[in-house]
Amino acid sequence: MARIKHGTLVANTPTQVDVGQGINTVEVTIVSNPAPIYFRVDGINPVIEGDDCQVVPAGVGASLGVATPATPDTRLISAGTPKYCVRGL
Repeated sequence: MARIKHGTLVANTPTQVDVGQGINTVEVTIVSNPAPIYFRVDGINPVIEGDDCQVVPAGVGASLGVATPATPDTRLISAGTPKYCVRGL
């Protein structure tokens, strides 16, 4: 079952967010305290400005949806402390 998760990132610390299995897309949105969010959906910890990472640009309401593998494992990181919303679709 897909889920919607909310939280606040700790600067420079990878965070795992479980939005469930059997989904096709993960969407990451910045809710407040805008700072870019780098993320991966393959279980590998993202790196700030790292290769192979998706990025949601800084800005309240900025979002990005990406296709997921069969068993998504979403992980986020930021240099700041943005509040986020992650949805499994």
